[in-house]
Amino acid sequence: MKVFRWLKTAAAVAAVMVCVLPLKADAAELIQSPVYGQVYVIDENGTNGLMFTQENDAITQFMRETASDPYFVRYNRFDNVLAKLKATAASSIVLDENGNAVAVKDAAALAQEAAAHLNNVAALDAMSEEEKLALENQQLAQLNQQAVMAAAMAQQAALLQQLVASSASSADAAMIRTYTDMCAQLQALIAAKQQAVLLYQQQADPAVCQQALLNVQNLAAAVQQSTAQLALYES
Repeated sequence: MKVFRWLKTAAAVAAVMVCVLPLKADAAELIQSPVYGQVYVIDENGTNGLMFTQENDAITQFMRETASDPYFVRYNRFDNVLAKLKATAASSIVLDENGNAVAVKDAAALAQEAAAHLNNVAALDAMSEEEKLALENQQLAQLNQQAVMAAAMAQQAALLQQLVASSASSADAAMIRTYTDMCAQLQALIAAKQQAVLLYQQQADPAVCQQALLNVQNLAAAVQQSTAQLALYES
C-alpha cells in the first residue's frame, strides 16, 4: 500500500532523535574502523549522528552507549562519542555535501582529532555551574521540541490504525503495530532523557543519574530495534 511509504521516513525521524542517522548524503566523513567497520559520521546543521554499515555485537553495544552518553544526554555534545570512535579508526574519507570524497585522513590524524574531542570533554567538565545549567536548559528546550514531534507521530499512528483496521493485510497491520510501538518507545525515551537532565540539575546522587542513563540506553535500544524493522519493510 502506498500509504505505508512514509513509515520509513518516520523511522528516519526517530533515528535522528537517538543519534543514529540513516542518510549517507548528509555524511561529513566515512570512518574505517577495524572494530566497527565503515561508519558514516553526519554533521547536519550542527546535529551529529552515526550510520553503521554492518551489524555485530560491538556495534550494537556502541550504539547503546552512544544513546546514553552523559555528554550527549545532558548537553547534546557528541565529542565523547567521536573520541571513542576515532580512537579505533584506521583511516577516514572526508566527503563533500554531495557525498564525493575530497580528502583522506590516516590513523595519526584521527588520533589527533580524538585527543581534541577529549579536550572538549574536559572543557565541559571544567565549566562553571552556570555554564552547565545553560547547556542543560538548551538541551531541555530541544527535548521539548522532540516531545511535541513524537506526540504528533503517535497521533498519526493512532489515526492510521483506525483507517486501515479492516482493510490492511496481516503484514501491513504488523508494521503499523511496530510503528505505533516505536512512537510510544520514542515518547518514553524523550521523557527519560528529560528526567536525566533534571536529575543532573538537581545534583542527584551519581548512582541515581547512572541509573537514569541506563534507562535511556534501554529505551534507545528498543527504538533502534523498531526503526530497523520499519526500514526493512517493503510495501
